[in-house]
Order: sequence, then C-alpha cells, then structure tokens
Amino acid sequence: MTVALNLLNAIFVMVGGYIAIVYLFPMLRDFLAAGFKDEKVVDALMGIFNLYVIIFVTIGIVRELVLVNNQYLNYVTVLIPALTIMTDLIPYLKYLVAGVIIVVGLGTFKKK
Repeated sequence: MTVALNLLNAIFVMVGGYIAIVYLFPMLRDFLAAGFKDEKVVDALMGIFNLYVIIFVTIGIVRELVLVNNQYLNYVTVLIPALTIMTDLIPYLKYLVAGVIIVVGLGTFKKK
C-alpha cells in the first residue's frame, strides 16, 4: 500500500510542477512584462523561476521514489548529492532575482 502511495505522490508532484510551468507561469510572465519593459529581463526571471520549480519537483520525485524501497528504484539515490548541491544554490538564486529586480527597478526609475 505504501508503494502505491509513494508512487502516486511522485506523480502528483510531477503534475503540480507541470501545472505551475504550463499554466501559472504564463500568467506570471504577463504580470512581469507589465512591470518590466525589457523582454530579456522577463525571460531571465522566468528561466530562474522555471529552474526553481524543476529543482523542487525533482527533489520531491526522488524523495518519493527512494521511499518505495525497490531494488531498481533505489538507483535514484545517485541523484541526491546533485540535488543537495542544487538546493544549496537556491539562496544565491534568490539574491540574483532580488538584484535583477532592484537594478531594473532603478533603471526604470531613473528614466522617469
């Protein structure tokens, strides 16, 4: 029973990530495009947000597959060190997003 629940959790994590990237992020892109006039900035921010979602979805899937405790699915544990490195980089990505917003905000403020 727990195997089925863990596999369903992994599937639901994938579906949630898909919904976020395909349906919610275009709305976020439109919202950001209204605030930032430079399309390259919006593309860069959306790329970073996509990276966030991909990292968190991959972490959720790997955690659920490791809990299944299957002989073949346990090979997924090889990804855990790489995912740990990626999660360690997330605070720096937050600073990068904040820096981009500040720089672009000051640039648009100066133009007015």
